[in-house]
Amino acid sequence: MRSPRILSPSARRQWRAICRDATDDQRDNPAWLNLLTVFCEASDRADVAAATIRREGILSTGCRGARVSHPAVRDLVRANRDTLTAHRLLFGNRRKP
Repeated sequence: MRSPRILSPSARRQWRAICRDATDDQRDNPAWLNLLTVFCEASDRADVAAATIRREGILSTGCRGARVSHPAVRDLVRANRDTLTAHRLLFGNRRKP
């Protein structure tokens, strides 16, 4: 089964790894595969945001010179929320792979 082209290379690897462990019913279900794509994309966004925060710091300078939280912090929070929601829908209460 081929991973969606819209995913980054790391998200595609994650998508294929999860698909290998999925049941035949899951792999035959387009809704499950779409949700898996959302999960992998959100997980990848979280990784990118976390890397940006590690590289640039948690604070940045706002337009008026004040120290404000880096925009990547908001991106990380949203991506983690999306990842958690998709994970719960995909796997129930099992731990994140």
